[in-house]
Amino acid sequence: MLADGATALFAYSSLSTLVNCCGEQQAWAAVKSRELSEIQAGSEVDVVLWDTQLPEQLRRDAEND
Repeated sequence: MLADGATALFAYSSLSTLVNCCGEQQAWAAVKSRELSEIQAGSEVDVVLWDTQLPEQLRRDAEND
């Protein structure tokens, strides 16, 4: 949940961007970007956030796992 109470779907433009933003151990699934609006509607999230850097304490790296 975001600071304003909204829920978010995190999306990344490439696997390398996901790793850079979320850590090497982050779980992931590939979907076509055109399918995100359907996923967003089905998940009832408020916003899609692209290529968002996670804070260190939330990253899934070997040392944080």
